[in-house]
Amino acid sequence: NATLNLLGGTLQLEGKVTLLPGSKIIYASGEIILNNTNASLEFRGGQLQLVAQAALTLQANEGTIDVYSMWNETDLIFENGSRLLVEGVNQNNTFLRIHEGAMFNESGTANYIKFKNGKIELNENATLLSYQRLLFENTNMIGSENAVCRVDYNTISFLNSSVEHCKIENNYGKLSASNTLFNNNGSVNIRYGNYSFEDCDFNSSNLFSEHLKSLSRIKNTLFENNAVALSDYSLIEIGLTSCTFNNNGIAA
Repeated sequence: NATLNLLGGTLQLEGKVTLLPGSKIIYASGEIILNNTNASLEFRGGQLQLVAQAALTLQANEGTIDVYSMWNETDLIFENGSRLLVEGVNQNNTFLRIHEGAMFNESGTANYIKFKNGKIELNENATLLSYQRLLFENTNMIGSENAVCRVDYNTISFLNSSVEHCKIENNYGKLSASNTLFNNNGSVNIRYGNYSFEDCDFNSSNLFSEHLKSLSRIKNTLFENNAVALSDYSLIEIGLTSCTFNNNGIAA
């Protein structure tokens, strides 16, 4: 078992750092930089822990965060009020890869987790699971068979992003998206919460909701190439404004 306490300065990764079961990085301040194509922060049962109110920016100039851990292993621990920003250089560079059958998992109470300017890959049967406020900005998410991105009891937001071949799920929270493409996802599912979409495109990706708790809105959004574009099983109002339905078996 090994523990690295990061109390300031810069941890610059030029190669691979692997967190095995029992190993931990405890972050208080400073920064972590992935600085070349060989740089990798690998989760294989170990943990990254952020102390209370800590704000970690993980700068992925090149290199990736690689998740191999299983559903019963926690990758990130957030003490109260801490937050994580993973920032890359453009939407074509992969900065997070969840490998086949693995699950990105976390615990605690974060202010938020944000992914900005990069690409996320979810391999076959991979899951990105969070209970924190999860933000994607200028980020492309690409999945494989049975890939899932799921947030429960909190908010998931997409801004200027895209999601392809990855099911999106939100339970007991809120899903919001602006200027985002959902392409060949199968479905975007929202249960026991509400949603807001503006200037989005659902291409071969249907929007499904049930048991919504409050008013949900869709504005200036295109639904195309779906068997059923939009479906809801709730007792609340859904507001549609200036939306377009094209080449769907059933629009709504």
